[in-house]
Amino acid sequence: MERRGIEGAVAEKPIVIRPFRADDLDSLFDASERTLGAEWLERHERGDLYVGVAEVGGVPVGRRCLEFTGYGKERVGYAFAAAVRAEWRSRGLGSMLDDHLGEVALAGGVRALRCSVAKHNTRAKAWHDRLGYRCIGESVGCLAEGPGREIVADCWELERPLALSFRPHLWLRRRRRRNLRLRGMPASRLPAAQLGGFPKRTEGLL
Repeated sequence: MERRGIEGAVAEKPIVIRPFRADDLDSLFDASERTLGAEWLERHERGDLYVGVAEVGGVPVGRRCLEFTGYGKERVGYAFAAAVRAEWRSRGLGSMLDDHLGEVALAGGVRALRCSVAKHNTRAKAWHDRLGYRCIGESVGCLAEGPGREIVADCWELERPLALSFRPHLWLRRRRRRNLRLRGMPASRLPAAQLGGFPKRTEGLL
């Protein structure tokens, strides 16, 4: 499953949001995370984890994971480990990755996405709020904060329902923009309203 687009904010380079591949390991994981990346790849190929990758101009620059097995029969997926290279942050790629995971989850019969956000990370909480996540509880969790570093933190538990009607204005905006692209209209001529819809700032790795 792939979504392709042209976004003026990234200098007209083609964006592809696609599944994880073995040749992404060198681009997305440094030496301290290479073992983790190999583990994710194995689980991705086995089908109990999905890793979405953001590619700009043919180069992988970001990723986010979707865990299928954490909530039993609740039909809920767990989204985690969002990261985008520093030079591509705050350009909407994290939002596109989250939407892609939602599409994958819906196709797999999942009704909602959940995630954990540290309470001290107010920027990440605000970003998830803009994507449609809502707080459903609190927890104490072990979260990654940079390569090879984990912390124990008080967290908000967030959930985003996956029905299209939950964010109809964003869905219609994306659909209209996609239809204009299919008719050959360049990004520079798309209506101004269609160039928005993505957060200006996200959490530290987005």
